[in-house]
Amino acid sequence: MKLMGIIALYPKPKTTIANKEHQKYPYLLKAFKNDKNQVVD
Repeated sequence: MKLMGIIALYPKPKTTIANKEHQKYPYLLKAFKNDKNQVVD
C-alpha cells in the first residue's frame, strides 16, 4: 500500500471529543431494565 501511495479509510482513534460546555443527559430507560438487560413493561 505504501508503494502504491494508498491508505486505508477507517475512523482513527479518538475522532470524537465531547465538548465540556454541552450538557450530558441521563439514560432514562435504565430504570425500566432488569438484571438480564431486558425492557420491563
